[in-house]
Amino acid sequence: MPCYLNVDMDDEFRDFIFAILMMIEPRFLRHNEKLYDELETVEDMFFIMSGSVDVAFKINNKRVFVVRLRSGKSVGGYYCAFNEPSEYLYQCRSNIAEGYMLRKNELLGLKDDY
Repeated sequence: MPCYLNVDMDDEFRDFIFAILMMIEPRFLRHNEKLYDELETVEDMFFIMSGSVDVAFKINNKRVFVVRLRSGKSVGGYYCAFNEPSEYLYQCRSNIAEGYMLRKNELLGLKDDY
């Protein structure tokens, strides 16, 4: 397994990364389960490890799915960082999507520490 953390990095950055790793929680989504709805307050980031999440918006009161996010992508980071509501609907496409979540209040708490 490759090591993504450089052993020569400064101590403060290393501590920041480890603090994030200690805060993430596992999360599982079922088929058609909504992660975020349009104009909904986003309270967490979701890192997709397996499965897929579809992104949609409304046109003439009809939902149109336009993007499919697969493993390795994250959702909700912008909304959490800038305290913005979701602009789109995010919904699980696969039978089960597995991933990790990071709660907004914990993420923003790190801002004060680092």
